[in-house]
Amino acid sequence: MSTRSPLPRILAAPDPVDPELQPLLNEPFASAWAEPDAAAAASPARGRLLDRVAASKAASAAMFTSRPGRLPAAAPAAGVSLRCLYAAPGGGPRRPGEPLRASLVELQPGAAWTGPDDAHDREWLVLRGRVRLGAEALAECDYHAAPAGVPAAPVASDEGKVDDQFRTSEP
Repeated sequence: MSTRSPLPRILAAPDPVDPELQPLLNEPFASAWAEPDAAAAASPARGRLLDRVAASKAASAAMFTSRPGRLPAAAPAAGVSLRCLYAAPGGGPRRPGEPLRASLVELQPGAAWTGPDDAHDREWLVLRGRVRLGAEALAECDYHAAPAGVPAAPVASDEGKVDDQFRTSEP
């Protein structure tokens, strides 16, 4: 004779709805929560607001956020840190105004860099500090654009500020 333990007893699943609450799931209560769009139709202002939210979401679908501290840094020269904020996907056409690449360039005191490749348009925006782009002195919020084919000007920190930062965009 074997000494097997008896199999556990399997019970039927309980009814998920309490019988006392069942009347609340019927009319008129059921239709009050059935369709949220019915409430939007009743309130034209709410409907317009939801339409604007949907349009805003669709318009910003191509946008994204990059946290510079989380991006890997390349060092194209001593004292220069280069972080790629955005790179256009290859193999297809770009959207109107979409850059080929957008990078954050940080310069340490006394640092200099020959600059990016001159095969593409280059745009510079100084976020903090002062820099020298060739013979051109740029201060905070200054913008500089150079078309493709124009030789790249060397980039150097001006007055040795630690917080010199650029954003460069190559369309």
